[in-house]
Amino acid sequence: MRSMVARACALLCLVGFAACMGSPGVVGSAGDSPDRYRSATPSLERARGPAPGPATEPYEGLGTWIDIYDTNVWERPVHAVRSMAAHGVRTIYLQSSNYHRNRPFVHAEGVEAIVDAAHRRGLEVVAWYLPGFRDPSLDLHRAVRTIRFETPSGNRFDSFALDIESSEVRRPDLRTARLLRMSAAIRRAAGDEYPLGAIVTSPDRLVRTDPHFWPGFPWRRLAGTYDVFLPMPTTRTG
Repeated sequence: MRSMVARACALLCLVGFAACMGSPGVVGSAGDSPDRYRSATPSLERARGPAPGPATEPYEGLGTWIDIYDTNVWERPVHAVRSMAAHGVRTIYLQSSNYHRNRPFVHAEGVEAIVDAAHRRGLEVVAWYLPGFRDPSLDLHRAVRTIRFETPSGNRFDSFALDIESSEVRRPDLRTARLLRMSAAIRRAAGDEYPLGAIVTSPDRLVRTDPHFWPGFPWRRLAGTYDVFLPMPTTRTG
């Protein structure tokens, strides 16, 4: 059974989020310069408090992001993982797909290669998916498929993170309702002990620079489902 105390710790971050006037440190993109490798720890601390546990392990330390547009990575996935490990990366944040693609894994063979190569080198892999909330059944299906993904060698993702940044559904109240239903279903499918992350728009944007983007963002409700919040400094489009 998941610890209620651990979930309560997630609630403590909300005051810090609302007061935040700048984006916390996040991990870099796989396509940037070598200084892209930055620690994910600041985001983790804001989401769950100072005491990490098993549910937060995939999110600790140095990490890098791979999205579906990182051509250089997908063309040479094993080489890319070798380079990441050489730079001290501990976690790879790997995009599986998004709501306007026609399949749950845009680069299925590359995903297999990266997960296997990462685990051979002791790296964690967190899969992430961007839902549009226009077709909740499709989004949920893809999220669950990603959580249950397994390579032919038997390797799986160490965690899954939902990218909660799309405004495809224009009404914030409807978007929120679909997000909460989807999140609860993802938790049921994943089980109580599986680590789940929520990739969110910068609190600075939600509170100060663009308060009309998602008014009433459900921080407290999400904190009861997800183990980690990962605030992004800019809005993702993919």
